[in-house]
Amino acid sequence: MGWESDPYQIWHSSQAKKGSNFVGFVNKEADEIIEKARREFDSKKRNEMYHRFHRIIHEEQPYTFLFTMNALVAVDKRFQNVNVYPMGLEPREWWVPVALQRYK
Repeated sequence: MGWESDPYQIWHSSQAKKGSNFVGFVNKEADEIIEKARREFDSKKRNEMYHRFHRIIHEEQPYTFLFTMNALVAVDKRFQNVNVYPMGLEPREWWVPVALQRYK
């Protein structure tokens, strides 16, 4: 749903009246999961929490998600540190080793 996996701003009930929780979604269990996941350092445990959170969103359906965009990403192998994020690419993170640079 965004640049980061933290759903607090969009889904936490505290954001329903003054934040980005525009549909007014309120769910005590979802709030608890969001808060605990923010403090969990173990990525496996945090992912399990987020999976439960996603099931809650799926069951209550405060939004109707119609589709997801499919994208084909192709980048020359000279480029290093290329990461594909949910929102796309971040070219500012890329670099090309000096020996492979074509234009100097």
